[in-house]
Amino acid sequence: HIKPDANFNDALQTLINRLAEQPISILCGAGISYNSGLPVVHQFLEEIFTRFELPDEEKTILHSTEFPFEAFIEMLQKECETDELLKIFRDGKYNTNHLFIAYLIKNKKVKNIVTTNFDELIEQACKALGLEESKDYRVYRTESEFEEINWSCGIPNLIKIHGCSSDLKSMAINMRMVANQTDSVNKISVVRNLFNRELNPVVLIAGYSCSDVFDISPVIERIKENESEVILLEHITNPDNYRIEHLTKQQHKNPFLSFRNGKRLFFPADMFIEGLWRTLGLPEYSFVKRAETNWRANIDRWYNFVVDANSRAFKHHICARLFYSTGYYNLSEHHYDKGIGIAFELHDYKTAASEIGNLGMNYNALGKYKEAKLRINTSLDLYRRLGDTAGETVHLQNLGNIYRNEGNYTEAERLLLSSIKLAESEGRASDICKGLGNLALVYNLTRDFKKAIECAEKGMAIARELGIKQSESSQLATIAQAYFGMGNASKAIDLFEQSIKIIRQMKDRRNESMALINLAVVYREKQEFHKSLKCLSEALQIALDLGTVQNEGLAYFNMGQNYLFMSQDSLALHYYKKALAIFEKIHPDDHPHLSAARNMVAGFYE
Repeated sequence: HIKPDANFNDALQTLINRLAEQPISILCGAGISYNSGLPVVHQFLEEIFTRFELPDEEKTILHSTEFPFEAFIEMLQKECETDELLKIFRDGKYNTNHLFIAYLIKNKKVKNIVTTNFDELIEQACKALGLEESKDYRVYRTESEFEEINWSCGIPNLIKIHGCSSDLKSMAINMRMVANQTDSVNKISVVRNLFNRELNPVVLIAGYSCSDVFDISPVIERIKENESEVILLEHITNPDNYRIEHLTKQQHKNPFLSFRNGKRLFFPADMFIEGLWRTLGLPEYSFVKRAETNWRANIDRWYNFVVDANSRAFKHHICARLFYSTGYYNLSEHHYDKGIGIAFELHDYKTAASEIGNLGMNYNALGKYKEAKLRINTSLDLYRRLGDTAGETVHLQNLGNIYRNEGNYTEAERLLLSSIKLAESEGRASDICKGLGNLALVYNLTRDFKKAIECAEKGMAIARELGIKQSESSQLATIAQAYFGMGNASKAIDLFEQSIKIIRQMKDRRNESMALINLAVVYREKQEFHKSLKCLSEALQIALDLGTVQNEGLAYFNMGQNYLFMSQDSLALHYYKKALAIFEKIHPDDHPHLSAARNMVAGFYE
């Protein structure tokens, strides 16, 4: 039902007429394939979570985290075969949306199409209309092909920016790059050129949620000039909520905040496409009914295969990693415990060693260092008995990090050097990278800043070469801390902000909390107390949400430091006491954090 509002209807027709004036360009996502029998991300994940036998409350938590789909698939790819899952996107039948795009191509009313979808349904629709690839339109499916795009070649380009289901290997590589936030010069160029007004004056966005925070959205956010006019279609069904607003009005998940010319339309997608179809004078409009496919059978086959190839503990391992990655440590602990029990029941000691070590790091994240060391040492003992040097390398680093967190820097350095030496002997670059980053943190804490920068820069070079964004971010933060320790606050702020930007794109909230605390310290030293307290407030809220008491205590302590410098003694004492109460619970008596909090509180009573 059209909204009974003459002003809205006139504005809607004006918008449709604007799109019909000239050849447009299109960015489309999963929404355009919904009626083709393919799952949207929420449906896809829901089916997998159901196979994992997650209770509804745990499913709800995972859906609410908006953990990127590519990061989820990348996690699975590290653990098991995923081809059966990815084959889902080879199924389906083209629908009205794909047919509409095909007619635009046939009638030369579209310049370029960029799609995040893996399916080949646009190509199916083109074939149904007798269109030939390379003659009537060109398709670009891989990173290497993107370099060859001619944006003004006279026939439309169809660009599969996340890969194509016809090439599962390339598709998997592309998702791995997205998940690791590996910089792709050619993909960046695709996004920039799509929204370049000279090449694509008007861009229609349909079926796309702007949720590609690892690759597409950051590029759009950096476009500050010569931007295209954008019309973004938001599919809704309630006539009371039909509206048109400026593209920049919405703040959440909106990479177009710097775009000066554009509209966001809240309206049923099918009705909008029909209106545009008729206005353009395309052949007789017909709505293709929703197709049905048996994509759930693919998930069943995949699940049965991976359980057979691994064990019943596999589902708990994946769930634990998901909850750990999103900061729900109590739930990850629960699944690690379940997985460990099954592994021992099956006499699968390698899996048991891995899960016990993972549980140790879960305790570490919660500041429960005694429990963490107990689990890591148990894990190391199992790995050594099994002769698994890769597992030993990883958990030597983990144990070193726990000693560092406790303030035992000598033991931390010894363990980390041992880990790096073992990794170097077997040429494991990613383990060397992590070890160097962790060792640099120890050198910062012992005020050996030159060694810290040297280690972190070596580690960052490896991280960039391997495309590991998380490591790159942590190395940047470590170098920032070193420069701050050497008295260069401006350099430190710049590096911290670079690090935090990467962390936020990855939705790594635990490390975001710590990075904000570190940045707050620099602002305090520059006497920019308002900025410092703002960072600490954000860091504290994240720590409270995640239950990371270590960061909670550090946020309170640094709030106390701020208020002390601002001569607000009562507030300073209040926050010092809150920090002390936490540190007394999680740190041994000789820990520097505990000693510092005790000294600050005692100073008010002398």
